[in-house]
Amino acid sequence: MPITASQAVSPWTYTPHARTRAAQRGVTELEIDAVLHRPTITYPQPQHGPDRQMMIGSGLAIAVNTATRTVITVLFQDHRRYTAAVSTNGVAA
Repeated sequence: MPITASQAVSPWTYTPHARTRAAQRGVTELEIDAVLHRPTITYPQPQHGPDRQMMIGSGLAIAVNTATRTVITVLFQDHRRYTAAVSTNGVAA
């Protein structure tokens, strides 16, 4: 589904960590915003705080704080893609 001009302006802010992880994984802000706008699956992560959620869609898993509308990190939904992006020194790319 194409992103409209009104969807292209994100009401979310990104932590430096989220921007770094997205860049390392080759994920664009437009791709992230598409998931935030229309996630396939959303579930809470209360172990990380009362407002923490995972939003999943288009092969991505986006950790967010819904109260502050902040993107915390960007992961691949498929664990095999995640492990393929781990370098030889064990640091996730």
